[in-house]
Amino acid sequence: MIVTLCNCQILLFIEDHMDVIFVWFLKSWKLICQKQSRDLKQKKY
Repeated sequence: MIVTLCNCQILLFIEDHMDVIFVWFLKSWKLICQKQSRDLKQKKY
């Protein structure tokens, strides 16, 4: 019961802040990708 309540609240929170979370997710994803590609380039040389 508590778990489902928490899940519902989390889902509501995510829905309310979807754009913010999505932007944050995209930014962090982009940073990770940049870092990985940089690491790959360094390994080549």
